[in-house]
Amino acid sequence: MYGKMKGKIVFADILEHVESLDVKTASHIDGNNLVIAIVTPVAERVHQLVPQSGEIAFMDASGGMDRYGTQVVMIMTHTPLGGGLPLGSIFLTSKKSEHMKKGLTMLSDLLGGNAFYGRGKNGPCVFMTDHCEAERKAIREVYPTSTPLLCAFHILQAFWRFLWDKQSGVEKGDRPHIFNLMKGLLYAESVPQLEDKYNIMQSAIVAQNPAVQDHLTKYWSMKEDWALALRQDMLVRGSNTNNIVECCFRSLNDKILRRQKCFNVVQLLNYTAVFVSKYFCRKLLQLISNPGAAAASSSSRKALMKGAEISSEGITYIEGDTNKILTHYVDTSIGTCTA
Repeated sequence: MYGKMKGKIVFADILEHVESLDVKTASHIDGNNLVIAIVTPVAERVHQLVPQSGEIAFMDASGGMDRYGTQVVMIMTHTPLGGGLPLGSIFLTSKKSEHMKKGLTMLSDLLGGNAFYGRGKNGPCVFMTDHCEAERKAIREVYPTSTPLLCAFHILQAFWRFLWDKQSGVEKGDRPHIFNLMKGLLYAESVPQLEDKYNIMQSAIVAQNPAVQDHLTKYWSMKEDWALALRQDMLVRGSNTNNIVECCFRSLNDKILRRQKCFNVVQLLNYTAVFVSKYFCRKLLQLISNPGAAAASSSSRKALMKGAEISSEGITYIEGDTNKILTHYVDTSIGTCTA
């Protein structure tokens, strides 16, 4: 059904299968490398009808879903309903910057002037990615008017890994302290506070370690990409991580592929283009038929984990410490909370 597993005939099988799908596609072959851009009907309607698609797009790549490590790049946007909606996907056998650029260009050509809620080839106002230079370089070249930002989670994760690297030379007992200083730097609420926290990081512990000092200087030189204090005027709407795309990949791996690898690229294309589109269609239909169900179940789980009191009027849960106690009321019928 999906052709051969390997060999020169595979590319022909892939292109033949792509043409049979009920989606917009474009492909490019560069020697032994293949780039395919796909826009499903759902993604196309999101571009046309969802204003948030012109504000911010989240982009991330994942591999290991087939036997050849094909890179699947998902581009999504957030919605007021919670969660994300797809804007398109790119399949790469190589994650080089030129191939990523070609994929984004083909995606833009497929969508035309309706892309990103009428912004067309200007792209969204903001692109959120992890620290993948190939992705960021491609975005800057294809959408020069978009602002590429870095995911806060991946910034802290990379810094934590650096601290635990033996080459950093950081003592084990100093690692949590330096990490908390970096975390405070990232979550600074204003520019003066950001600068104050940076000066605090120039403490004895940081200053006495050249590797940490150099790493911090490198991060500080690109602070516009990750410091939350410098993105307050941007249309991120509180979304400072790539979790929307991460959740999509988790659903793809857990609910669709069931933690198994695809037979080849053809099957991976079929599952991602067809089954993921159906998955989002079902989620949207569930929200239309019962808009409060998803939010209510999420609020209920959060409340129950905190030790809540349940009554006919909803759920009451208390969070606090020795200094203050905050009481929040959750209405599970419409999925709202006073928090």
